[in-house]
Amino acid sequence: MKNIPESDWKKLKELNAKAIERYCLKAIEGLKAILADIDKTPQERFLETCLQADRKKRKLAEVFDGLRRSTAFMNLCQLRSLGLITDDELSLFTKETKEMVEKVVRG
Repeated sequence: MKNIPESDWKKLKELNAKAIERYCLKAIEGLKAILADIDKTPQERFLETCLQADRKKRKLAEVFDGLRRSTAFMNLCQLRSLGLITDDELSLFTKETKEMVEKVVRG
């Protein structure tokens, strides 16, 4: 699928902010878990937190920077595979888009 329909493009733009929020909340929870791991020294927790925060920041940029209609389908697939678009939200898209996303995500 090259370009998604205009109606799907508009829905994706609307959902993008929610997806960013979900991504950031998941990242924060992961960082909290690292910081709470009392089996590691403070230095280990600090260094691992920094490393994970950097990885999450790069992934955030990879997934969300430069949203364009020409790459919207792949962005939508990526959001779905990361669990950032719910079933209910995916159901808002056209049948063709939904089917193609699920096909790509499921492999």
